Amino acid sequence: IEPLRESGKLGALLLQMSPAFGPRANRLSELGEIAALFPDVTVAIELRNRYWFEGDRRADTLEFFQENAIPLVLLDVPKGESLICY
Repeated sequence: IEPLRESGKLGALLLQMSPAFGPRANRLSELGEIAALFPDVTVAIELRNRYWFEGDRRADTLEFFQENAIPLVLLDVPKGESLICY
């Protein structure tokens, strides 16, 4: 990524999580640890497991991203389709 950074063309890195990354087996703090590996780069993260956004967990998920200043990427899925969940 260094050539992109040097040329001023690096906006952000997108970390697209596997649908298997879900709240049953994982913690959002894991994402903070990954983002910290790139201190001089904006790391945007796409969660692909809908369970991060169900019930009370939704507020916790949004709060994590806001408190850690990590851009959250959400899919715009056509009506009738849903995120894959494991």
